[in-house]
Amino acid sequence: MKLSATIFRVLIFCLHVLFASGDRCSSIPLDERLDCHPDSGADEATCNARGCCWTSSLVTGTGFSPPQCYYSGIYKTTGYQMQDMVKVNETFSYIDSYRVNASFVPNDIATIRTEFSIQTRSRVRVKIYDPNNPRYEIPQKFLERPVDNQYSYSDTPDFTVVGSKEGNYHWGVRRKNEDSILDVISSNFIFANQFLQISFKESGSKLYGLGEHRAPFMYNVTQGKKVAIWARDQPVNTECNEYGSHPMYVMFESSGKAHAVVLMNSNAMDITMQPGGIITWRTIGGVLDFYILIGPSPTDVVAHYFDLIGHPYLPPYWGLGFHLSRYDYNSSKETWTVVNRTRAIGFPQEVQWNDIDYMNHHMDFTYSKENYSTLPELVADLHAHKQKYIMILDPGIYNEAPNTPLDDGTKMGIWINQTDGVTPLEGVVWPGKVYFPDFTNEKIEDYWHCQMKAYHNLIPYDGVWIDMNEPANFVDGSTEGCANNSLNYPPFLPAICDLLMSYTICPSAKQQAGVHYDLHNLYGHTEGIATNHALAQMFPNKRPVIITRSTTMGSGRYMGHWTGDNTATWDDLRWSISATLNSNLFGITFTGADICGFQLDTTEELCTRWMQMGAFYTFMRNHNDKNNTDQDPAVFSNETIKHMKHYALLRYQYLPYLYAQMFRAATEGQTVLTSLAFEFSHDENTHAIDTQFLWGHSVMVVPVLTQGATNVQAYFPEGVYWYELEDPAKVYKGGEWYTIDAPLSKLPLFVRAGRILVSQKPELYLTDARQNSITVEVFMPIDDDKAIGAFFWDDGESDLSLGQFTYVVFYLESNPDDPTNWYLHIDVHFDGYKDVPPLNRIVFHGVHNQYSVFMDEVSMEHEIRTTEQHLGILVVENLNINLTKEFRMFLVKK
Repeated sequence: MKLSATIFRVLIFCLHVLFASGDRCSSIPLDERLDCHPDSGADEATCNARGCCWTSSLVTGTGFSPPQCYYSGIYKTTGYQMQDMVKVNETFSYIDSYRVNASFVPNDIATIRTEFSIQTRSRVRVKIYDPNNPRYEIPQKFLERPVDNQYSYSDTPDFTVVGSKEGNYHWGVRRKNEDSILDVISSNFIFANQFLQISFKESGSKLYGLGEHRAPFMYNVTQGKKVAIWARDQPVNTECNEYGSHPMYVMFESSGKAHAVVLMNSNAMDITMQPGGIITWRTIGGVLDFYILIGPSPTDVVAHYFDLIGHPYLPPYWGLGFHLSRYDYNSSKETWTVVNRTRAIGFPQEVQWNDIDYMNHHMDFTYSKENYSTLPELVADLHAHKQKYIMILDPGIYNEAPNTPLDDGTKMGIWINQTDGVTPLEGVVWPGKVYFPDFTNEKIEDYWHCQMKAYHNLIPYDGVWIDMNEPANFVDGSTEGCANNSLNYPPFLPAICDLLMSYTICPSAKQQAGVHYDLHNLYGHTEGIATNHALAQMFPNKRPVIITRSTTMGSGRYMGHWTGDNTATWDDLRWSISATLNSNLFGITFTGADICGFQLDTTEELCTRWMQMGAFYTFMRNHNDKNNTDQDPAVFSNETIKHMKHYALLRYQYLPYLYAQMFRAATEGQTVLTSLAFEFSHDENTHAIDTQFLWGHSVMVVPVLTQGATNVQAYFPEGVYWYELEDPAKVYKGGEWYTIDAPLSKLPLFVRAGRILVSQKPELYLTDARQNSITVEVFMPIDDDKAIGAFFWDDGESDLSLGQFTYVVFYLESNPDDPTNWYLHIDVHFDGYKDVPPLNRIVFHGVHNQYSVFMDEVSMEHEIRTTEQHLGILVVENLNINLTKEFRMFLVKK
């Protein structure tokens, strides 16, 4: 029987090769040809040996280039064959599949299991794994996510899962109306030890996500693209894999709906998009653990994704202020000089930073007693002026001379080790030779907290910047190189730049949770968790500020992210929009780029435009490289300082609005820097726009991104009217493009009609601004009968779990009997914090009638005097309203 089975398989394979060379190959459309030789070295002989089709003609161009070696379609009869589905209960089932013939990569897994778990109405988990042998999966402790037995879902889901009817490996997901969401393509599915490949036939061609790369916010699948994911110390570049690992995408379906596909896998991988709506995933380890999130809208999908990976954390209020930094101030004296000249021009600065130059020979948890001898006094001065201080930490610990972090780490055994699992792996970073802490080690949090607390006793810093945590390494692998094995040199290398160990440590290095080959993309994430937990011990019940370079799924629960080493160019100003939009999509809402550019010398015009736009990042920091010209605000002309200061203070004015948006992201699951495409997905004109963005969901930012430009083309999404924020008499109808004047002094900003913004009079320091009374601005609805806005307030830093906050929602509604009359009121959703500034002023924009204003009820004794009332505006002041209690205001047409 064994011989007969073998002969049968050989015959099938030979027939497959025979047919592959005939009409079947030529009949496969170019756009649907799946690469059968994704590794290098393809030629006709190796292609035929794999039983695939070969074409000698090579189609090249700027778009998709079909592969020369591609699957014939018969391969599905020699791949995995599915058995009958086993239904465990109404929400959980599985199918076992068996490999018929070996694939072209070594160590096929003979038997695989595909589990289908309906977890919620809008989420299905499809996990493909080896049921007979355990394989690496992302540890639950580092990326908490729902497990199957947590659910007893009994309602009718918004989707169905379909399996193969022919025995070939296939499954798909459909909406209840039978519209396809995605289908597995049988032809090329492979599950081997170090090569896992699966292709989906998608239901749309507009894709968002798959980070971290410098790229447009929207990928057009029909144009073709391959992206790789493997965390790398890579300054922003259009082709290379960069700092973060986010294997998820949102797809806009042809039907107008949306869904997301998430691969819960931390190994190196690449993803190929090709015409015909085909997405191919290739990874070199772990399991294929997919979560498919069904909309219907993109904002629904985002909420489902945040529910899966964890909601973004809410930074403290001071973290939303203006941060100033540079690499190599060279001394505490020069740092102090910059702080003082910023104060001298009356520029709002909340936080001062130092890069690695503050350290003693670049060693963590030290400061230079030569150049930074007065650092303790500088930090004390910052605190005396109601300002904060943040310093940088790199993970590498200097090992060439005795020091406390080294000695403690060695005693506790927390280093990443070489392949032998005993000898610490040695790399080279800024201080010289270093060991790398293993942030998966069970003792790491005690170690990291001990070092951070001891240093805080010397320098009472307020937040932490963690950098170089891909981890970066100035030698490839280690000072001794890397062993010649399949972890360091796998059978298949995804389309990353260079090798797996390039600019980092050996993939074969041992960590407590496994090998670095599997854990590499989690390194910055696990360092962030340890840093977050250390600060929580040092400052109990306080929310931290942590900014990291390397991130993965779920990092936004613990930290914020800056987009890395950009350059002072107009291109990078523009690219920063898609980068920060993607960070928000990935669940990291506290994010921004280095304002004015990190590398190269900036210019006065570029820095002005960047400071204007950067005032509407959620994380606002001006940061500069060593040896570059100064770019802190005080070094520029008085006119430029005026322009920069105006928008910094405008940010401070509307921080209460931003704070509420950040709170909603943390509690409800939404983005803060939001693309027009996701907010207005019904308007196809918005789908590819990444030169404008929404600040929250009410304010639209239209920056100038071109040198010398004095106007900008702005698109106003369909179905909405827009007020100009700083000149609300100007109103724009949605669905049209407008040319907007934008001299160097102006950043065009717009507010959606029917929205309510909360603001305060700005001050140079947020501690002072928070004492000022509240102003509410109502941007009257147009062609609608309601407006809405939110207000969140607390002490600015307490953990949300304490419940010490107040959250209210403002509503404006027209009178059903007379739509020209209006009714403003609030709903107090939570009132756990009583020290809320009073509401003193309400401004109604877009008012076209004369009104009498009444509080509580419409009667003569309750009429109040308006401060200002003319065409388009109505101002009511001196109200002194307690926002922890509900109130009502009536506008009655005279």
